[in-house]
Amino acid sequence: MSLNFDGKYLVTGGKDRMIKLWDTHNNTLIETFKGHRGTIQGLKFNMGSNVFCSVACDRAFKLYDAGERAFLETLYHIN
Repeated sequence: MSLNFDGKYLVTGGKDRMIKLWDTHNNTLIETFKGHRGTIQGLKFNMGSNVFCSVACDRAFKLYDAGERAFLETLYHIN
């Protein structure tokens, strides 16, 4: 899980391969992002912005914008 710079957004993820975006001020689920094919291993907001990334067992690195509730891009690593 990761909290954004002003504490408004929280993202969570795990074995269900879904990323959930929460509004911490209202304690409500805003959006559910699907797309990873493996367990989500990490989530991190970019410092000072609403952009966050996710990494998973599927070797995918995905970027999202919490403010726009949008998926941005997928990158893959080889190892």
